[in-house]
Amino acid sequence: MFGNIEYFTDRQRMWYTYPIISFGNTECKSANLVFLTIFQEVTFITTKKARVLSVEKAFSILKLFQNNEALSLNEISELMALPKTTAFGLIATIESQCFLEQDPVSGKYRLGPAVIELASSMHSSMNLKQEAVVALRKLSEKYKKNTHITMLSGMDILYVESVIPYGIMMASTVIGAKAPANCTSSGKAFLAALSEKELEQLLSLSPLRGLTPNSITDQSVLKRELHKIRHQGYAVDDEESLLGIRGVGMVVVNQMKKPIFGISMAGLTSYMRAADMGQYIEELRAIADHLSARAAGRLP
Repeated sequence: MFGNIEYFTDRQRMWYTYPIISFGNTECKSANLVFLTIFQEVTFITTKKARVLSVEKAFSILKLFQNNEALSLNEISELMALPKTTAFGLIATIESQCFLEQDPVSGKYRLGPAVIELASSMHSSMNLKQEAVVALRKLSEKYKKNTHITMLSGMDILYVESVIPYGIMMASTVIGAKAPANCTSSGKAFLAALSEKELEQLLSLSPLRGLTPNSITDQSVLKRELHKIRHQGYAVDDEESLLGIRGVGMVVVNQMKKPIFGISMAGLTSYMRAADMGQYIEELRAIADHLSARAAGRLP
């Protein structure tokens, strides 16, 4: 066991997810969902998530167009079981944001250009992640190190892809698992890419959690580390998420310099030597720069 990576609550219970040692696959490929869950009763205070009914109804109206190309006000009102005045107000709001548009001839409503733009953005992001997997797989095969693609989720990092090289004894990372962002290389790179206001908002949510004695759990120390990361363009995890493991990470950014996802490389400290870190950083940076240029539309 290497310590808890993720927890979630369900009906006053807490589940802890631990990674299992992986001895590599027959070929270098995305890691399988291999994990062990330990169940433990705990007591905690539950909070009810706030819901805005008008927003829920607006989304429900948009979902009507999954099976209908165009709908009139009367049809939307009937399908939603809403008074026409209420339905009209919701439709007008959605239309003002270009998620619906009205046909000038029939008067019926159809999905607007904003939906297409969102779908296109999502498709581009998915393609970018697929391109990242290909590049990271080559890097993983070359150096026999684990590589990852991550997303920021609050003050945690969410692992969305993991490439494990063949024949290397390493702890595999569970796809969908989370770890404190302040304990991981790509997590710290994400935090460093945030604005000061965004960072303060996240830090105000809860105390910093640690996974090893090397984890940074003091906000002042973390802020100094993030300043250093901004200057050098990459972050290092020196046995902060797992004892015996060293990693380097950075973020892929869009045209607004906002982080899209993180990429990282990790290996045993005995094989991830300080003398070789410069080479790893250079090659990982080349991948991040290329993907950032693609995301910004500077490359075809």
